[in-house]
Amino acid sequence: SIIDFIGLLGAKEYFMTADEHDHYVAATSHLLISVSTALFTLLHTNESWKELADVAGPAYYDLTRLALGDPGMSTDISITNRKQIQSWIDRYIQELVRFRDLYDQPRDQIFSEFSKAEFDRKQLVDPAQTIDTPSTPLIPSSGESLAMFMLGSRVFERFRDITRRVEDRMTDQFRKSRDEY
Repeated sequence: SIIDFIGLLGAKEYFMTADEHDHYVAATSHLLISVSTALFTLLHTNESWKELADVAGPAYYDLTRLALGDPGMSTDISITNRKQIQSWIDRYIQELVRFRDLYDQPRDQIFSEFSKAEFDRKQLVDPAQTIDTPSTPLIPSSGESLAMFMLGSRVFERFRDITRRVEDRMTDQFRKSRDEY
């Protein structure tokens, strides 16, 4: 049967209606093509494009990668799934407005939003990775925030992880020497 063949390929069958398929791929693929292309167009047509391009980093290139897609394919997708894509674009605009307004809130609310998104995104990729994550996010001190700004969040996180491991080892050594005493 076709189900057995799908299993032989190492895939898992997933049943849905055509409308469900269009709705889901509009959200997880087609919307993203539009977002990527719109972001690239927004910045590329800006009068400061040369300066923007000079400071663009990996995040910019990651987010605009889909603008490199085949224009014919992107056009065909857009035409055949227009209503679903438009619906998701409307929802995305609402979410962007919510984020824009969030920046007027106290720092801890903004931090909480980013922390929740980070936790949920990690859980999507590897649910086991988030088991030990605290239920309430830790708000970095002003010194930690400055270090993140100056070093970048990845370097800062690696530094903080190394520091925690060293502190844990020192604590373990202290406990061991105390217990031996």
